[in-house]
Amino acid sequence: MSTLLIDELFTGVTFEQPIRIQRSCQVGAIRLWIYKNGTLTSGNLTLQVYDGATLLKTASIPYTDINSAVVLDYAHGYIRFDLEPLSLNVSETESYHEYTLKFLMSGYTNDANKYVAVCREWDQNKYTVYDGPIINDSEEPAGIEIYAYRG
Repeated sequence: MSTLLIDELFTGVTFEQPIRIQRSCQVGAIRLWIYKNGTLTSGNLTLQVYDGATLLKTASIPYTDINSAVVLDYAHGYIRFDLEPLSLNVSETESYHEYTLKFLMSGYTNDANKYVAVCREWDQNKYTVYDGPIINDSEEPAGIEIYAYRG
């Protein structure tokens, strides 16, 4: 049996995930591994993409779409944020460029029985972890999949 590690996105909570891009790309979508507890009655799951302090893109998924995508009251899986077009660039003088993904619930009324949480990718990470080593599972990165167009 495995354990699901989550960070609840209650009002005022922002989950931040730094990512490093090693070559410029056009991102079409980002999928986030979420846990849904209960049937949501308010709010939008929001993704903000930052380059330093500059907000590059915002995408939101309304609670009704989350309930439709995750029909069970207690379930986890990936949900897709469509970002097309989103250019993430690495300059010629850099070996990588760091961006920050921020996830939050906006317009949400706190309810301990109805919420969305970010799941941590603690088992078989999809991407290389940098600035490691990871001390414990609660510091693992979020379960994220980034879809970019090949050039």
